[in-house]
Order: sequence, then structure tokens, then C-alpha cells
Amino acid sequence: MSITCEDLMSLKHFQSIKLLAGHSGIHRTVTWPYIVTTPSVAEWLNSGELLFVIYGKDHQPQAKWELLQNIIIDCSKKRISGLVLVESISSHGTIPSRILELADDYSTPLYVMPWDLKLLNVTKEIINLIISEQNIQKKREIFMERLLFSACETEEELHDFSTLHSISLKNRHFIFILTFTQILLNENNASAQETLTIVKTIMALNGSRFPIILLPYGNDIIGLCSVDDSELQLTNAIDYITAIYKLLITKYAPSNFALAFGSSYPSLREMSTSFKEAKSALYFVSRINPEDRIAHFDKLTLYRLFFDIHDHIPTSADIFVDRNLKLLMEYDEKNGAELVHTLKFYLQNNGNLIKTADALYIHRNTLIYRLNLIKRTLNNNLDSSLTRISLFLSILYYEFTS
Repeated sequence: MSITCEDLMSLKHFQSIKLLAGHSGIHRTVTWPYIVTTPSVAEWLNSGELLFVIYGKDHQPQAKWELLQNIIIDCSKKRISGLVLVESISSHGTIPSRILELADDYSTPLYVMPWDLKLLNVTKEIINLIISEQNIQKKREIFMERLLFSACETEEELHDFSTLHSISLKNRHFIFILTFTQILLNENNASAQETLTIVKTIMALNGSRFPIILLPYGNDIIGLCSVDDSELQLTNAIDYITAIYKLLITKYAPSNFALAFGSSYPSLREMSTSFKEAKSALYFVSRINPEDRIAHFDKLTLYRLFFDIHDHIPTSADIFVDRNLKLLMEYDEKNGAELVHTLKFYLQNNGNLIKTADALYIHRNTLIYRLNLIKRTLNNNLDSSLTRISLFLSILYYEFTS
């Protein structure tokens, strides 16, 4: 995961650096330290940089506070990680309240650093931490790519790689996907960095309960979670990941997000299967049940069969649907009717006229008229349970594939 302002506070040279304001932003990602050398810095910055603002003894107080105020405002859209004011530690009590309030308003961590603390040592320590974390994350991403996309990896090779690079794993594993419809995940996108920071924060709250590895992949974050071989651990892990999702949608529009889980397996080789299942669950969310933005492949019941049918015998399935629904679909298209839609709700409510009429917001007599029309069109009285099952499966599969 990425380094945050909070992580820096545990570094040796950061022990003498004090956080004065912007406490709510300490979970911001730090991508690199940057030393301010010009009055206007916004055009030179990238998201996530930690700015060191150096004031000498010859700086006039009013001028330096105006400069600092402008830097905070100019960089708000750049989503810098924070500001470190380098000056006499004894003078930080003279910082105007408007500066501290501005840092709080923008959730921009504002630190003060003693003048006699060597800036080279501080920035070097930050850079070493960032590079070390980047190397660790790169190894994890390589492991995930081999796990999900390589067909020639053996179970032993995958375990050897995880052991060599200290990737913690347990006895049972599953894949989950957090997908974003409008927020693109790349290292230059501030929203992506903030999202990854939120994920890291919740993982930190979890401690070492179970290991999770994340792989940013296009508009998705693909996660591998390992748990002990027990249903309780599996349930706890899924609940925890669901909490990540629920936190995300408090900051962004819920319609931009979805969460999907694949099945769990004891073998790492099966993670490509779990990944495919998670993608199928995402399809279910987007096409079949868009109101509920969370899907578990294990809970898709009949739709799990539909995915297999669609993958292996799509032509036979299309023929089955066509034979059962063609006459009704042709009538609907020609007459602007809703016979297929009506039949779905009628079968879904087990033939109960009152419940079906309520679900369709139509009068009971209107429903009876439509049902009689359906029976005449199909030349079938719908009394057979096998006929009802065939029609209902055909409707569901047609909606699934259309």
C-alpha cells in the first residue's frame, strides 16, 4: 500500500517535527518530498507531494504568512499530502490562527520543523520509505498477476514466490473486486490515491487478523484475501471488506461503486476461477440487479447456472428461449404490449393474482385480460408446472443475456 502522512510520523527524524493543523488529512498519500523554491508552486506539483517550505531569519512575518496561505490555497486542487514549515521551533506559536484554520479547512497537514534539523536527512528517510514500500507493493502486484493471469504457474511455484517475498498467506483464499464506474484508478489521479488511502486505513484498523493484497487494475481494485480454514474467519473477512465498500460510498456517489466476491478455495491455482466468479458477480450487479451494489457469486443461485450455460452452450440456450418466448416477444413488439413482463411477475408471484397486480400497478381485471391473451398467444393454459418453470427460466435467461 501507499505511504501516508501518518506513516511518516513514526520515522526517526520526524520525531522532532510537530503537527500543528490539518489533523483530518494525515491519511493522505505521500508520493515524494518537494522543497518549495518559488512563490507560486501549484503549476510544478503532482498530487501527493509533501512540501517543505523554508523560511530564513530575513523573511518578514507578514510576507511569509501570505506566501504560506497562497500555497495552501493554490495546492488544494492538486491534493498535496501536506506542508512542512521549516523555521525556529520556538516561533511556531506566532503562526496566525487564520493559517491553522485554513489548513484545517482544507484537511492539509501542517507541520513545523526545527531549523537545525538537517533537511537532507529528513527527505532521505522519506524517500527510502517510499521506495521500500513501492518495491514491496510491486512484488505483491507481480504475485497477483501471476496468480490471476498465468495459466502455467504450479501451486508450489506460487507458494515459493509468496514465501520468498514475505507475502503472508493462510489456508483458504478468495478474490474480491471493488469497481469504479467513473473514478479511474491510476497513480496520477487524486481520487484514486484517496481511495487507496481509505482502503489502507481500514486495513490498519483490522490489524493482522487476515492478509489482503490489492492490485489496481483499470477501473477496479482486485483483492486477494486469505483466511484460516473456517467459516467464521471467511464470514469475518467478507464483512470487513464490505465495511471498506460502505466507507467508500460515504465519500462518493454510491452509483459509481460496486463490490463483488468470488468463491473461496484452498488452492492458489483456483484464484483465477475465483476472479472469474467475482467478474460474473459484477455482471450480475450491473445488468440484473443494479439496485444492490454488492454481489456474492456463492449467492447467485440460478444465475450461477446461467453463467455456465452462457459459456458452454449459448446456442442451445438461445434456441430454448426462442421456442418459449418468441410468440410473446413478437406480439409485444408489434403491439407495444408487455406480455413477457406481465408473465414474469405472474410466475415470480407463484400465480397469485393479487400480488401480481400490485407488483405491476394494474387492476386485477387488466391482469386477467393479459393472462388470457398470453394463454391464447402461446396456445397453452399455463397449468403445467414444467411449462411455468420453462417459461420463467426463459425470461430470466433472456434478461441475463440481453
